[in-house]
Amino acid sequence: MIIGKRHLILAALVIALGAAVYLNWQFAPTEEMIDPSGSTLMADSLIDAEYAATTPVSSSADAAAMDEEAVEAGRRQNSFEKARKDRDDTRREALSTLREIIDDPALDNSQKTEAVNKSAAIAAAMEKEAAIETLLKAKGYSDCAVVISDAEVNIIVPTGGEALTSSGAAVIRDLVIGQIDVMPGSIKIIEVK
Repeated sequence: MIIGKRHLILAALVIALGAAVYLNWQFAPTEEMIDPSGSTLMADSLIDAEYAATTPVSSSADAAAMDEEAVEAGRRQNSFEKARKDRDDTRREALSTLREIIDDPALDNSQKTEAVNKSAAIAAAMEKEAAIETLLKAKGYSDCAVVISDAEVNIIVPTGGEALTSSGAAVIRDLVIGQIDVMPGSIKIIEVK
């Protein structure tokens, strides 16, 4: 009877992990290109840059302003991409290590159970991060990155050079609290200007 319960728990965790991976895949950028400098660029950024390069400009001042805006937008986008990539790389490494623990026949069941529980927690965090990012984009943020850890939730949002208003911060906190059980003081909002 105990073995049946363990199989059910393991199956539920595998399904949760699969759902988290699917959501991550569904909401992750799909078309990446590498430029000669080695940095990763999104296809949409390239299209926007190509459009800006082929669009006639009325004056050199307008061209300089457009160049500065394009560079700034690219820098902001790259910071969000880097934050998500760093988060995902860290999670992949942790899941790989936990998988090795689960697959190691020399370890006892309590260690394997702990590894399965940690894997499930990581999968749940990944699912919540994807949901929060989607909801923030639905609220009008052009991009964002969410990192959930044991102690806090870090939200990285663009502010376009302006400070985030207290009502804007309250909306973000309410959105996060609606998705994950966390105290408002554990939510850190990081503004990218």
